[in-house]
Amino acid sequence: MKKFVPENFLVYIAVSEQARGRGIGGQLIDRVQEELNSSICLHVEHDNPAANLYKRKNFTNKYLEFRYEP
Repeated sequence: MKKFVPENFLVYIAVSEQARGRGIGGQLIDRVQEELNSSICLHVEHDNPAANLYKRKNFTNKYLEFRYEP
């Protein structure tokens, strides 16, 4: 199942609004990738500007998520 289920799920990562734009988020992602050295999954809202950072860090968007909420 390694091909379908990542070994790690990155649930939350955030940089305070005052500290954004200084490369801190990129450093956090670099550290996570180095420490884990295995597959990582994270969820990002479609309009989150951090999606560009994740793309630069070689994350790919492999799936669409569909939800139903009555």
